Formats: sequence, C-alpha cells, structure tokens
Amino acid sequence: MTATNEKIEDLERRVCVLETWAGPGQAEALAQTIRDTRGEVKEIKTRVRRIEKTQQEHSVILREHSVLLREILDRLPPKK
Repeated sequence: MTATNEKIEDLERRVCVLETWAGPGQAEALAQTIRDTRGEVKEIKTRVRRIEKTQQEHSVILREHSVLLREILDRLPPKK
C-alpha cells in the first residue's frame, strides 16, 4: 500500500461526515470572482501576445545584426 493511500484511509477514518454550505451572497461572490479572473486571464493573454510579437521582432533584428557582424568579421584580416 502506498503512503498516499494510507493517508487517505487515515483521513477517511477520522472524517465521518463532510458538510459544505454556502451562505447568503457566496454564490454571487463566487460568480464575481470568476468574472474577475476571466478578465485578468484575458489581460494576461493580451500581454503575452504582445511579448511574443516583440520577441519575434527582436529575433529578426538579431538575425540581421548577426549577418552584418559576420560580414564585418569576414572583411577583417586574419589573426596572427
């Protein structure tokens, strides 16, 4: 038997009844929290897209500079 199973069985022995309940306003509070979270996720996705676009632009610039640097280095006399 695994340690996890033993822990679960121990908890089952100690907990006879697990009750959950929602008081007044908790459903509305949960709904609002979910709406807020969705809005935040949307904002995060927008920021990630912007970052990815910037990274792509920088990758193009880096490639161009690498080519230019290689051309400059090729023109230099060899090291002695």
